[in-house]
Parts: sequence; structure tokens; C-alpha cells
Amino acid sequence: MTGWRPAVIVLVVALLGAAAVVSLPQYFLVQAPAARQQYPKYQGVRLVRDDFDRGNFADRGMFLLEGTRPYVDRYSEYPQLGTYLFALPYLFVSTYDGHKVFFTFLMAVALGGIAAAMTRLCARLGVPPSRVLLLLLPGTLYFSLNRFDAVPTALVMAALALLLGGRVVVAHGVLAAAFLTKAYPLLYVPLFSRVAWDAGGGKGLLRAWAAFAGTIAVCTAQIAAWVGFRPLLGPYLFFGNRLDNTQSLFHVVSQALPAAGEMPARAVFRVMQAGLGLAGAAVGRLSAHDVVRWMAIMTIAFVVFTRFQSPQWVLWITPPALLAARDRTELGLVVAQDVLTYAYFPLAYDRFGPVAPALAFVVGALCAIRLVLLACLLRPDAVRGTQAPA
Repeated sequence: MTGWRPAVIVLVVALLGAAAVVSLPQYFLVQAPAARQQYPKYQGVRLVRDDFDRGNFADRGMFLLEGTRPYVDRYSEYPQLGTYLFALPYLFVSTYDGHKVFFTFLMAVALGGIAAAMTRLCARLGVPPSRVLLLLLPGTLYFSLNRFDAVPTALVMAALALLLGGRVVVAHGVLAAAFLTKAYPLLYVPLFSRVAWDAGGGKGLLRAWAAFAGTIAVCTAQIAAWVGFRPLLGPYLFFGNRLDNTQSLFHVVSQALPAAGEMPARAVFRVMQAGLGLAGAAVGRLSAHDVVRWMAIMTIAFVVFTRFQSPQWVLWITPPALLAARDRTELGLVVAQDVLTYAYFPLAYDRFGPVAPALAFVVGALCAIRLVLLACLLRPDAVRGTQAPA
């Protein structure tokens, strides 16, 4: 399968999936006495549709409908462009339920955007375009339609396509927009900066940083004039101070350590989260394949070693990892971690509850698969860093 056909298929299936999400009931397998006996709060399994976050997004964007101010009059724990994204549907609909419908279709289009960016990257990297179809794996498809991570991921993949296409300055501006939508793309700044240095030396790096910082400054100045600077720090403080949950590797490790070992463990996990990204930026001159591979490495490390685990972060991993995989083993691991994410949530989470051993087993298997994938991607023969981007 060649050309743009895989991306078109992904968009069409995503739109059909959005229609299913807004049409089908939220809970399936509701009548399950055995499940309720194991988990008293059991309501059913959210096989296709999850209203919790979609409802939160509709609430966070309500300021546009009310004529009030975000952060000040209407709470939001997300960066400014993410908060504006939640308000966007209210330009076209005027109800809470209408927002959820519109937003779901908007996220389907965002998944199509990821597919389009991946198609350009496949052509540049010599990767089979048929891999784009793997965006329809259950984890990626489910969380694309039921969360908003498809938008920052689409921006990240677009920034990557621009970077490897030689448009380094514009790439940094798009990366900044991704950061203002959800903070995690800040992780890629050292890697992007290394490419900017290799492409244009010190002047090239300064232009790239100016584009990144300038985009943030312009967007921040606009909303700060409206709500002030202090509320804008809230989203970053919220996620930076978030406590661990039972599904994270950090939680398991910290529970096994004495109380005195928790702080050192926290420091080690933080180093593991960010250290690989800095290592990627410090190696020799990077080829296009090296850039994609290091992006996948730092994303997986960031997710695995964060204190709080969220299943929708599979959307950050799957697209770059599909491009980075060099053989069937790595590609199989990418597919496995995506499928296991859907097994984690909603299947095991809804069926057994958030603290059940069965859920812990699924999450443990998911973490193990990702660690094996990380080890494969880190093989010395796979990250040589010897050529300039193609």
C-alpha cells in the first residue's frame, strides 16, 4: 500500500469510530453479577466510549459560552492552547452534549493529521507506509477519540516532519505550540536543538530557540493580558506535583522500599525520565533515523518512569515508535504495548477495579513490554548517530 491511501483509510475509520463513540452506550457487559461480586463499584466496561474526560473538556471550555475567563472564572488544569482547544467546539455548538459530539469528531480529524504527518515521514525515512494503518490499533484509536492527546501528538509529528524536511525554525515553532497544548513535548527540545545545531551551527540554533520561545511568548502574552500570569502557572504546577498512582512503576518500587528510600528513588526516576533525551542530544551527528529513534526512546522512558501513569499516553509512544522500529521484533513490541494499553484501560480497569491484582498483572505486562522495547531501541548498533538528517 503506497501513497496517501493509508492516511485516508485512518481518517475514514477514525470518523466512523467517532460516529460509534457518540452513538453507542457508554457501558457494555453491564449485567455481570460475577464482576460486581469481585468489584462492588462495577458498572460495566467502557468498550468504545468514555464520557469522563470528554465531559471534563466540555466543562473546561465553557468559558467561551459563558463569556467568562479561563483559569480565573472557569477552572482548567491544562496549558493555554489546550484550554482554547476545549472552547473551540462552542463556536459551533451551544450545549454540553453538543460539545462532546463535536469534540470527538475533531479528535478523529486530529488522528488523521497524525497519519498525514507519518505518511510524509515514512517517505523520508524509507519506512513502509502501511505502518500508518497501525494507528488503528485499539489503544491509539480508543484514546484518540476519548481524550485530546491526538492534538499535541499531531503537532509533535508535524514538527518532526518539518525538522527532518529541513524547516528547522518552523519545526521549533510548531513544537512550542504542542508544548502549549500539553506540556510533554518540552521533552524533545534538546533533540530538536541538536538538529538545529547540526544544520546551522550557533546561528541556526539561536533562530530555532527564538522561534520556540517567541511562539510561547506571543501566546502567553495574549492570555496573560486577559487573565494574568499567575493562573497560567497552575497547569504546570498541577502536573509537576501530581502524586503517584497504583498503575505506575514508581509506585511499585516505592512500596517495596523503606520510607528513607523514597526520595532517592524519586530522584533516580526523574533522571531516567529526562536523562535519555539529553544523551540523545549529546551523541554524534544524527541521521533522520537516529532522530526518530531517539524521540521514541525518550518518549517511552518518560512514560515508563513517570510517577503517575495514564493509559492515554500510548498516543505519545505509538506514532514515533512505529517509525523507529527497525525489524519485526521491535514492530511487534510496539503493537503489543498498544494492545495491552487497551487491555489495561478500559478492559481490566473497568472489569476488576483500580487496585485489583488482575489489573496489576496487565499493567506489569505493559510496563515489561515497554522496557524491552526501550532496550531494543537503545542497542548500540541502532543509535550510532553518524549521519546528518536526510
